[in-house]
Amino acid sequence: MRRLTMSAKAAGKLGYLPYTIFTIVVVLGFSLGSLFLSQDSYIKNHVKDHVATTSELYAFHIERDSETIHAVMSRVSENKELRLAWLARDRKALLEIALPIYKTISANHRITHFYFHDLNGVNFLRVHSPQRSGDVIDRYTLRQAMERNSMVSGVELGPLGTFTLRMVHPWEVDGEVVGYLELGEEIGHILPKINSTLGGGIFVTIDKKLLTREGWNEGASIYGSAGAWDDYKSFIIAQSTVENPELEQMAFDL
Repeated sequence: MRRLTMSAKAAGKLGYLPYTIFTIVVVLGFSLGSLFLSQDSYIKNHVKDHVATTSELYAFHIERDSETIHAVMSRVSENKELRLAWLARDRKALLEIALPIYKTISANHRITHFYFHDLNGVNFLRVHSPQRSGDVIDRYTLRQAMERNSMVSGVELGPLGTFTLRMVHPWEVDGEVVGYLELGEEIGHILPKINSTLGGGIFVTIDKKLLTREGWNEGASIYGSAGAWDDYKSFIIAQSTVENPELEQMAFDL
């Protein structure tokens, strides 16, 4: 049994998150015969190849999904009814117009988050969760979009332990920025795609320092999770393609 660890970043043409949030652990199975010292070089090269391939596949899927979100964002930002409701600061009208759009892009493009933020970074409307608004958004993607005055995308870790590919767009009307549109896609679907290509087993782990027990448990109750908070001392397993508890234990005991 061998495992490898790969730091993962979200990168793309529109921007990126400049620090590592999570680790992908890939478990590779070998026959007993491959454990002889004469096969050591082969195993090391095989592991190295899997690290590179896993990284490339992750970047490929993030890039492709970013392009899809970009295309959706372009259509949303050109919607005249949304513009009028936004300029009037009519939250009720904005939600009535945006909700059918959200349902369509969610069904067709896996969009899970749809926001409207004002010029100060205060959330005006969460279409996916309209009961919550008025809070200041202090995420890297929004800060960068405000500073650069350009569209920015990146994968960010939420307080509930979910990873979301976010895209923030400075919304212009007649050449003037009037607010910020944000679309997001939870990226849990990417891991099974990578695993189906590589085989073996993959775990996504998160350093506990980046989360709280309360937030993680709340997220686990809503979205489900691969691991419990107390399974390991310094990290939690956010997602896994391995269903065998013994294999998981072997992977992290090595």
